[in-house]
Order: sequence, then structure tokens, then C-alpha cells
Amino acid sequence: MVAFERDPDVVALIETNCRRFELENVEVIEGNAPDCLQDRSDQPTRICVESSRAIGSILEAAWDYLAEEGRIIATANNLEALYTISEGFARLHVRHVDVVQAAINRLERRGTHQALAAIDPIFIISGTKLN
Repeated sequence: MVAFERDPDVVALIETNCRRFELENVEVIEGNAPDCLQDRSDQPTRICVESSRAIGSILEAAWDYLAEEGRIIATANNLEALYTISEGFARLHVRHVDVVQAAINRLERRGTHQALAAIDPIFIISGTKLN
């Protein structure tokens, strides 16, 4: 798996977590996507992209580098990013698409009841490159 991250502190955190959980199949690339993709000579089988303002162009550039039958994974933490990713997946003809919503909830009192209030829900969208 290849992960692209522009923030050096986050790169260090990802690398620390990979060591902690003994993951050896994750490569973290520090840089701004899609510009950092130009230096890639191989075709990764997994690419994970976190949503940003340029998520559409990042998806398209990552798709070009992704190996046949590889998986692309993208995250969205707002409706606009989810829509842009979904639209991009359709345009790229991504197959076997999975969408998962992960949420952390906090228990809050509302009147006489306690309710679970979502805290920063995130969507994880993934799919396969097939020709």
C-alpha cells in the first residue's frame, strides 16, 4: 500500500503506527499529491487517498499509477468530498466499489433521554481497477 501525505508530522505518525502494528506493506510518500506521483516508476497495488480540496485530480492521477486489479481507497469527511469521490469513481469506471461510514459517537443527554451524537463521521470509499 502506498500512502501520500503532505504533513511531515502525520508521515511520522503513520510510520510509527506501522512499526507498532508490525505492518511491512505500507509505503508513506511525503509530498503534495498529485505532484509527488510523477516520481513513481512502479505501479502500486493499493493507493489510499485522504480527501482534500484537490481530491478529484488526485484520484485521477493516482488511478493512472495504480496497477491493474489494484485497489484505490479514499476518505471523505464531508458531503462535498463524498460526492466528488463518487463522481470520480464513476468517471474512472471503478469496479467493486465499497462504501463504509465509520463513526465515533458520544453519549449526550437530550431531555429525558441519552442520545448518541456523531463526532466527525468519515466515509471510506474503495474500488478496484479493472479493464
